[in-house]
Amino acid sequence: MGAGKTFEGEFRPPGMARSVTPILIGGPGRCVVSPEGLVVEGQKVRSQGPVMLLILFGMLLAFFGLVTSLGLDLDSRGTKVLGVIVMLGALAISTALAKRQKAKEPTKVVFPWASIKDAREEGDLALVVVKKFKPKGGLYFAPREGLDGFLQAVNDARRA
Repeated sequence: MGAGKTFEGEFRPPGMARSVTPILIGGPGRCVVSPEGLVVEGQKVRSQGPVMLLILFGMLLAFFGLVTSLGLDLDSRGTKVLGVIVMLGALAISTALAKRQKAKEPTKVVFPWASIKDAREEGDLALVVVKKFKPKGGLYFAPREGLDGFLQAVNDARRA
């Protein structure tokens, strides 16, 4: 494998999919822009999807249970305030769980340039979209040197 530009940083797959289903690589790692493709070294993480669905279901039950026990009308202002409080609680819990995703085992994947369909900024992360390759989805990466240099290098290499 030829030498390439190395970008150290942290993989941060979101707990719930944003615009692209996350590839489950997380924690500290590196991406190497090589002639063969994007070489990714990080740790496999568990999907938090089922846990998030249970939290959402539990919060909905809590909301309707509180509305019923307090005798609130679904159109009342108190019900709306309670709904906002329950939604903020669900968001806080899901964010905390997403941050606590446990890295499992080290992994190294070479994504061929033909399988990388896009590389763009999404919030404070670089999103590399992989299709027609296993694993497929979005690779969410925060390069230490900043997004611009990493995204420029990936986009230049995939278009070459």
